[in-house]
Amino acid sequence: MAFAFHQINAQLDIQPTCHCEYWVHEVCLIDRKDQSAQPNEQESQPISYSTILAACVYGTDGKCKGMLKPGCLGILHQKYNEAKSTGLHLNVSPPLQSFASELLGLFVRKSRAAKQFDSKTIKDSLHCILPPHVIAAFKYCAAVTQGKMASPLDFNPDLPRYWSSHPRDTIFGAFTDCFSSSFSGFSICHPIYNNDIMHLRHAIMA
Repeated sequence: MAFAFHQINAQLDIQPTCHCEYWVHEVCLIDRKDQSAQPNEQESQPISYSTILAACVYGTDGKCKGMLKPGCLGILHQKYNEAKSTGLHLNVSPPLQSFASELLGLFVRKSRAAKQFDSKTIKDSLHCILPPHVIAAFKYCAAVTQGKMASPLDFNPDLPRYWSSHPRDTIFGAFTDCFSSSFSGFSICHPIYNNDIMHLRHAIMA
């Protein structure tokens, strides 16, 4: 008999395989409580659950490091293969291991970024994605065709181009270093909340 002394999420984690993996399966989640209710009222609220279909990304230890909608997983895989076919994977260092390991890297980086800030507002902004209908409105009304300061985890595939601040994201079809040249055309920028003034200044000067 073996005992595990580290924390395990029975709903998400899998038996370790020593490889990075991603599984698409049904996941049972606890629904959020009514945040507008008083603390004593929240405690009395019944716990409710919901089941969703999600793509879970696993590290070599079998722990789920993050989840994606299956549709988002498909889009990322397509971008990954397109970048590979055009040679964007050749000069990446350290060399690529697999699509699954690069997905894991995205979630690890996101987790590390959140730990850098004490402000809950900034932490929450790392998880905020502009709703598709908002971007659709900008496309229709302002001819927006580019997303600035995005990442493979939150870019909108309806925009032909997106920029990331991380050079390795070229393996998912991203352009990098949007501040290296003047902005051209119409772009939408949704940075974390402590950088918005810097981006606005660059856009005006461009």
